[in-house]
Amino acid sequence: MHNPDYVPATNSCNATTSICGGHLPLPTATRTEFQPVYVRFSNKQQAPEQRKLAELFAQKVAAKEFFYGIELTARSYGKQQTLLDYNGFGALLPLFTSLVWLGQDYANIENISAVDAINLGHQLQEHVVVMPHFTCYRADSRRLDDFLTLNFTNVLAVRGDQVAPQQQFQHAKDLVEYIRSKRGDTISIGVGGHPEGHPESKSMTEDMQYLKEKVDAGADFIITQICFSPDSIIRFVQKCRDNGITVPIIVGIIVPDNMRILQFIINFVKAVIPEEQLSKYKELEDDHKAFKTFAVEKAVHTVQMLLNSNLDIYGFQFFTMNRMKNVQEVIQQILSLNQTQSI
Repeated sequence: MHNPDYVPATNSCNATTSICGGHLPLPTATRTEFQPVYVRFSNKQQAPEQRKLAELFAQKVAAKEFFYGIELTARSYGKQQTLLDYNGFGALLPLFTSLVWLGQDYANIENISAVDAINLGHQLQEHVVVMPHFTCYRADSRRLDDFLTLNFTNVLAVRGDQVAPQQQFQHAKDLVEYIRSKRGDTISIGVGGHPEGHPESKSMTEDMQYLKEKVDAGADFIITQICFSPDSIIRFVQKCRDNGITVPIIVGIIVPDNMRILQFIINFVKAVIPEEQLSKYKELEDDHKAFKTFAVEKAVHTVQMLLNSNLDIYGFQFFTMNRMKNVQEVIQQILSLNQTQSI
């Protein structure tokens, strides 16, 4: 990590727009996908209170305020790191920063404090609200206890993309139950949701049952997996409410930077992308500027559609893969679109 010497912009609220200041456990990356990242802050920057995200989300939803978070991956693979400049997000900073847990990479690190995501989390929590992920992969109660003693206020509990046959925790619900039993209400727990169903589930009904079990076990909020269809996300939220799932739902958004990343995401999360949308991306594959413009346009459309859905969806998490510029453009367009209207 680099010596802190940077002061980020102060978060603010636009009084005329009701806009204030977003889980997938992205895979162990091919070494061409993630941009390694570091963050600089000023030593003079006052450390924020590490508030529970469940409380922050509930406040934002009650006030009908748009908010978002960003997801980072703390892994360099020996590459030169790039600076994450929070000022690039403009007047509306992320409400939280989410940190991916790379199961296969981190499982062999005995001292959990030496895990890259933990190091970055400790640095970030002096300046922003953070939410490390924790996956089931090869974890046991001792390992999870080690994590919990680090006293993070928020965690995203997910099964992870890899499963070892003999691992103690087989499902995210098991993590949620254990974390809640150990930390009580001193920690806010998020879990993943799948708008089009988990690829391993037999049906959407079965997947919804598993999601409700995670919430009943003590999860405070849901962050959805990548979905390219806002209509599917709306149906998912409605099904959650119909099944008695009342916790805040934060919608996961990807703004792909190029065709390689888009195809990587589609293959990995097994997301179904509408053929017309995929064809357009392929058409623009060799025109980076046009590709980016289209990706931003689709993300803005999804966000706006959900904000206008009357389903109390105001929160979003951007899966950045450590590429921020497209996300920053989406935020600026959302702010601009809502300058003169109330969400």
